[in-house]
This record gives sequence, C-alpha cells and structure tokens, in this order.
Amino acid sequence: NVSRFCHNSPHLLATASLDHTCKLWDLRIPLTQEKAVRSMVTGGPNVMCAFSPDDRLLLCSGMDRQLVQFELPAAQRTPEFELLPQREEHPISSQQYRRSM
Repeated sequence: NVSRFCHNSPHLLATASLDHTCKLWDLRIPLTQEKAVRSMVTGGPNVMCAFSPDDRLLLCSGMDRQLVQFELPAAQRTPEFELLPQREEHPISSQQYRRSM
C-alpha cells in the first residue's frame, strides 16, 4: 500500500492498495476502514497513486501495467491509457513490489 497527501488540501489523503482500490480519505473525519470519502475500483492491484499538481486528478497504477485516472472530487474515471506492451525479457512479478524492511 502507498499513500499520498493532496497538494493544496493537506487534510486529504489518497491510498493505493493491492485490493484493487484507490481510496480518498479526509483526515478531519475519524478514520475507520469502511469510511473513506471515496473508494475507486481500478480493476487491478495498485502500487502507486499521485495527485495532479492542481489536485483535480488522481492517477493510480498497478502491477498489471494498468494506469487509471480519476477526476476529483466526483471520482469519475477518465478514459484509459494505452501502455506499451510488456517486454518478455523483463516480466513483471509481485516479487518486485515487496515492502521494504
């Protein structure tokens, strides 16, 4: 899992998770697992998320080379990105995304 704070609203936090979701949290609200402000399904395990410089977009990427963008605050998914095909000599595996110790 990874988390990123919003640039202009420091109380907003986005998380990307291997459970196929990116979630938006408001730290002014008491945190519970089921109380994310927005939960966005990406369709694959996520390893990174990032806000655009103006905080209007949230970009989520995963181990499956999927790149998904959401417009905020509505959490509407924008058109998908086409990425270059994976090269066979460099397969992607979950072992590359192990947590640091």
